[in-house]
Amino acid sequence: AESRIEVTVGDETFNATGLTVVEENWLEVYPYVKWKGSTELPPVVLHQRVRVTELMMSSGMTEPPELLSEAELIDLMDKNHI
Repeated sequence: AESRIEVTVGDETFNATGLTVVEENWLEVYPYVKWKGSTELPPVVLHQRVRVTELMMSSGMTEPPELLSEAELIDLMDKNHI
């Protein structure tokens, strides 16, 4: 299940997305996908005021997407008539 939170602090708006695996289903039998675990967000109510207890600025670099397998590449080429 996916959840989203949008928080406004002063003039800045921040978004967070959480993801929780409800049932592992195919993840149990398909070892080729590396699941990094759940990222649950705290429970909040619409328009709830929250107290900011910590602000932290960090810098980083974006990461490229995972490489396609040969089968995925061929499938995409077929779908795009290449």
